[in-house]
Amino acid sequence: MKNHKNKDFRLRNQYLGKAPLDPKRLERHDRGEGFSGTGVRHPLHLQKLKKKERKIKYAHEQATRAEILLTEEQGFLEAEGVKTKSINQDIIAQNVDITAATKIFDLNLDFGPYSAKYTRNGRHLLLGGKKGHIAAFDWITKKLHCEINVMESVHDIRTEQRKLRVFRENDQIYFRRSRYINQYGLLTFSTPKKEDKERTQTSTR
Repeated sequence: MKNHKNKDFRLRNQYLGKAPLDPKRLERHDRGEGFSGTGVRHPLHLQKLKKKERKIKYAHEQATRAEILLTEEQGFLEAEGVKTKSINQDIIAQNVDITAATKIFDLNLDFGPYSAKYTRNGRHLLLGGKKGHIAAFDWITKKLHCEINVMESVHDIRTEQRKLRVFRENDQIYFRRSRYINQYGLLTFSTPKKEDKERTQTSTR
């Protein structure tokens, strides 16, 4: 009875350890011939080099195992007798599946050049045109959060929170909340230069 149980257990668990790797996939991630250890006299240096070689081998195996998680395929166009530069977005929209076609949208940006900033999670996008156009929308659903023209040149934008936009006009930095018209001036500058976040924080102290 005991032997039958052990046999059934072995049949159910053929791969108790790590799953075997495909040699072709291993070859794609191969990093060349490993370290043999010849020529190293000091045992401490030999031990360090062998340890490094074990890490390289482990990284090789992990890269091969992680390849199965990369389900996406590289996008490209295949055209027979037609130059791909003549294919526009309208032609692509007519020939792709419905899921891909629903992701197509148009942006009319007539007040550029534009600066673009995403939120940290990549969900929301803030656009700021130098001629005063500011817009924020959901990058996934394409729902517009807010859009306004401040009638002054905008030199920099920043997304601090989902409902809080920071932008810089001619000589001041402003906070503007989506769905609200009011704005709050924070700091006056002598020259309208584009500031990164760190320099702005230093100036406000």
